[in-house]
Amino acid sequence: MADPPEPNLIAMSDLPPRQDERPEQSDALTSTLHQCARDGDEESLLILLTHLGDRVKRMINKWDDNKMTPLHYAARYNHFKIAEILVKNGASEDAQAIKKSNTTESQIGGEGDSDQPPVQTAKLDLHSDSEVIEVGPDTPILADVAEVESTAEVVDLSAHQVKADSVIAFLVENGADPDARDNYGSTALHFAAMRGNETALLDLLCMKGVNIMAIDKQQMCPLHLAATHDNKECCRLLILKGAELRCIDDESSTPLHMAATEGNTDVVRMLLDTAEEQGSWVATQSMITDQDSEGNTALHLAVENGHYDVVNLCLEKNANVNTPRQNYVTPLHLAATSGDIRIVKKLVENNARINALDADQATALHRATAYDNKEVIEYLVKRRAKLERADKDNFTPLLIAASNGHVASLKMLIHLGANISVTDKNERTALHWAAEENNPDIITALLKTPGGSDLLDANDMYGKAPLHVAAQKGYIECVKVLLEFEADISDKTDEEQTPLHLAAQSGMTHIVQLLTKCCMLRSSTHDRVALLNNQ
Repeated sequence: MADPPEPNLIAMSDLPPRQDERPEQSDALTSTLHQCARDGDEESLLILLTHLGDRVKRMINKWDDNKMTPLHYAARYNHFKIAEILVKNGASEDAQAIKKSNTTESQIGGEGDSDQPPVQTAKLDLHSDSEVIEVGPDTPILADVAEVESTAEVVDLSAHQVKADSVIAFLVENGADPDARDNYGSTALHFAAMRGNETALLDLLCMKGVNIMAIDKQQMCPLHLAATHDNKECCRLLILKGAELRCIDDESSTPLHMAATEGNTDVVRMLLDTAEEQGSWVATQSMITDQDSEGNTALHLAVENGHYDVVNLCLEKNANVNTPRQNYVTPLHLAATSGDIRIVKKLVENNARINALDADQATALHRATAYDNKEVIEYLVKRRAKLERADKDNFTPLLIAASNGHVASLKMLIHLGANISVTDKNERTALHWAAEENNPDIITALLKTPGGSDLLDANDMYGKAPLHVAAQKGYIECVKVLLEFEADISDKTDEEQTPLHLAAQSGMTHIVQLLTKCCMLRSSTHDRVALLNNQ
């Protein structure tokens, strides 16, 4: 004999009539309905529905705090029998009808005041690492089925048979639209592709008329999402069903761009191989040369994100290693920026132009120096990168190293033969820039280099020496180093101002005190050194 139903379930369902209904009791009942649907508890659900009487239609489509109905939970957790029972008892699969029902009830109950904020639907984050995607009141029921990850073994699309207990098939048979969209334009196929739910994807692909090229509000197709999230099997199934390999989103990105960005090597290989199988070598070249709205090819994106294996794949398919993207940036510029020496070498070995210029007239060597990538600097120079090439501001790599405070890169460039006397468009030397950016270590490295002392009193186009710059900025450590190397305290600018004048004008009291004492002791080198060491 079966165990009697739990007393608390009967008690909660056996509520007083509607006019005497207490809010806390209604909430408890609703929670129980949702709980039964989520847990697949068929017996308890039947008991509750039996005792609800004429309140079934109102309660069965009611939202919980997450704006989900019992049917949402049955769909999400793939409880076929629960879904069947709920639909037979009036559960709706129409998100808009459910929303209208709940909104109307809220207004009747006095909870729908005009100043009440609208229901908030969590935005779908396509790059989220969370296990469950939040849904809102406009999320189609089928999206919940597709969202849960599948562990079932996947068969070939042509051999797939939709099971009799498929929740997707049941909902579609009962009026659910397989192409229904949520607030962000996502269909159930988008959810299945993103989550890698291969079983749900197969069931959906077997539904008559399902749109495999449905686009969301970012113009993304399901194949974009499968490629982004490294769901290779979902990609394969979508392609077998006829998904367009070169579909583009609102940034003109293809699935190949997405896979290359994320470093999904297997998906990249499958997309390229499929293109070759479908349309010969020409089709593959079209894919590999496709550029997004910023001019990125798959190779640019793989290089920029440091995906060495994807870079190799692109090069094996004859990707053009010198194609520029926006602002004339080549893959080698990007590799020099990221500092991945393996990728830099691979590109150079495949005939990348080492001295190619971007829109700022910068080479890959400029980029490597700006990001302090010492190993890349050494390699590029040994492969004949131009040490003295100046960008649009007349900055050579050495000036960039000095202005950014990159001591290791500066020393490497000097070791490789860089000219330390170069000036920018304002006639500033590397020593000026070290003083400007408060880099005493750079100052020391430059002044210890043969010929470095010639920079001490070199003037820029305004007649300022490095000591003027450091004094005006108030950088006491830089001032100390410059004075230790015998910088001229009395040197004047074009406006007849000494470092002391500029420090006073700028309110740098500590610099004024130091320079004043140095002026008083200028005749005694020993006393001046002692003074500097005691400041």
